[in-house]
Amino acid sequence: MKKPETWPSRRTAGMFILSGLLASGMLAERAFGTETAAFLKLGAGARASGLGEAYTAMAEGADALYWNQAGLSRAEKKEAGMTHTELPSQTRHDFAGFAYPAKFGVMGMAATYMSQGSLEGRDPLGRPAGKFGASDFSMQVSMARKVQFGARLGMGVKYVHSSIAEASANTFAVDLGGQYDLSMGRLGTPYFGLAVQNLGPGLKYSGVTEDLPLTVAAGLGLRLPMGLGLALDLKRRPYSGETMASFGSEFALARGLALRAGYGGGSSSRLSGAAGFATGLGLRAYGYGLDYSIAPFAELGQVHKISLGARF
Repeated sequence: MKKPETWPSRRTAGMFILSGLLASGMLAERAFGTETAAFLKLGAGARASGLGEAYTAMAEGADALYWNQAGLSRAEKKEAGMTHTELPSQTRHDFAGFAYPAKFGVMGMAATYMSQGSLEGRDPLGRPAGKFGASDFSMQVSMARKVQFGARLGMGVKYVHSSIAEASANTFAVDLGGQYDLSMGRLGTPYFGLAVQNLGPGLKYSGVTEDLPLTVAAGLGLRLPMGLGLALDLKRRPYSGETMASFGSEFALARGLALRAGYGGGSSSRLSGAAGFATGLGLRAYGYGLDYSIAPFAELGQVHKISLGARF
């Protein structure tokens, strides 16, 4: 009898997750510094935003390329997704991801671009010094696979480019992720997730290196039979000293229609009172999906996200 495929083995899977945790832990020992490439913290997918960004355990398909690489393995068909985000001060953030199931796992590609409106420059005395532009870009390739006993593992490598006025910088980073599903029959399905994002050297401007927003996230999710989903996330950014919690809920009101509400959202509110609430909805029909969310962005206004997706 042919021995069932077990790649990667449980030992390999354990070493995969452990290496990511050890690496992030050693980096966390550094003194708090100045983070750069803030666009890497803005998230992708209106579904995740509507859940208060509590998406580490529930991430799936193309959107998982941002939240948890392991969730990419949930794509059973080819899947494409795009997210457009309108931010204050004429700033726009766009994400596109593609998932492709292959024989050895699920491959993924993603690109993120953020452009800002014209910015007013100031000289050392605070006087106007003309206008300038700024933009950020990243491109990522990933692979994920379901292994044994409900476990999923994923890894992505990304190229990051940032420019402001005439200065620019480039670097590479790694994302690691793991998920575990535990079916409980009629009681529902609990999900567990762990992710390490933006693990790598920082961006170097004019001889000064600033850290990428390294993030270590752990999440819990629960899918109940009556169409209700619950999620909880805890995130730590060691370089900035931030610890964030968020939770969300999703209810299938009808076939193809879901309502969402969440509280938290690491990129926008940092649990600052009522400003942390987010809401959204999703529509699914004939392999296509449309999601919308609205969430606060600190004291600067509101963030509107629109996502389009297709499975084929």
